[in-house]
Amino acid sequence: MSVRRSPTPGGSGKRTPKPGVQTEPTEIPRFPTPAGDIELSNIWGLLRNMQEQMVLVQKQNEALINSYEVLAREVKDIGDEQIKQREALTLIKDRTREILDTVGTVPQTPPQGPTLGSKATPHAAPGPSHIHSPTPEPEHFDGTRGRVAKQWWTKVTVWAALQRDNYESEQVAILHILTMMKPGKAADWAQPIMEKIVTGNTSAPHTMSTLTGLFGAAFDDPDASRAAMRQISDLTQTADASAYTTEFNNLAADLDWSDEAALKAQYERGLSFRVKSQLIQHNPYPATLAALQEAAIKIDGLYQELDQSNPHRKAQGPAETKPKATGQGERKRESMSLEERKKLPNYVSEEERKARKEEGLCIKCGSPDHMFRECKNGWRKERVPGKGKAKETAKVAEEPESEKE
Repeated sequence: MSVRRSPTPGGSGKRTPKPGVQTEPTEIPRFPTPAGDIELSNIWGLLRNMQEQMVLVQKQNEALINSYEVLAREVKDIGDEQIKQREALTLIKDRTREILDTVGTVPQTPPQGPTLGSKATPHAAPGPSHIHSPTPEPEHFDGTRGRVAKQWWTKVTVWAALQRDNYESEQVAILHILTMMKPGKAADWAQPIMEKIVTGNTSAPHTMSTLTGLFGAAFDDPDASRAAMRQISDLTQTADASAYTTEFNNLAADLDWSDEAALKAQYERGLSFRVKSQLIQHNPYPATLAALQEAAIKIDGLYQELDQSNPHRKAQGPAETKPKATGQGERKRESMSLEERKKLPNYVSEEERKARKEEGLCIKCGSPDHMFRECKNGWRKERVPGKGKAKETAKVAEEPESEKE
């Protein structure tokens, strides 16, 4: 009778191998995938691609972080710069207020000099007071270039020299001068210089000579020298020598001429003939420009005194006192424009000249006694009456008409 063994509790249906008995290896079944088999090389490629993408994303994140840090530093620098500028402006306002307060409280009595002897006098002796009030500061500068700027800076330089003892340093005086600028071009030029001084910048001006150079570079007229050269070449003495000398020196100040001999020659060239004729006889001849100008003014003054004391001049009346438009004065008149000639008191219009010519009168003065080339009266707006020849001239003009009739 055969006995059937019951299945094992595991339900596998296999028999348990006996000890010491070698069993055959069990084959693992292969299960098919819905999309086919996945090879290991494909999985490795996917993982590598994912790794590269992660590295790229990480680099982009690092670049964004760096950009953010740079932007944050720039924003911080801008904020710090704004704080510094506000502090500098505040300091400028405070220093300016202190300077103005100091100038307003300057003592009226000038500083006393050293005493003579070992003992000082306790009280001043009674007498007239010599206390001088502080020199008022010049008017504020509006930024006009050329001669106006040069004249203003000369006033400021003199004022600063007189106020030197009232400032603790030359740079404080410079700050005060820079506050004398009106809003506009002048204030725009002074603002960065004030900031450099207040912030202690090494390029800030420390002396008046340095500030003078900066001011000249900003407000000097670059064409002033050429214009002055043209004007001084055309300048002649048309009035007294003193007025001519003043105008000559003003123009010479704008020139770059370092040769005094050239200035002397140009000055002598513009003098009137009678002054030059006396200078030639001057012994010794003036060696410097100042000596030449002094001699010319003195000679011209003597001539004016002689003219005033001339009895013939007094008998001729006030008409003779008018200057004659001859010589250098004639050339000066010819160099004027039409608008400038019209402003002259003896200007003769073109219509009046034609009328005088048609009537046979002198074109210059309107007299019937002489013609244009023989005129000694000069240009006259009002006609000069003749000495009895007017009727003869009219009679000669009427004779041809009567012959025609």
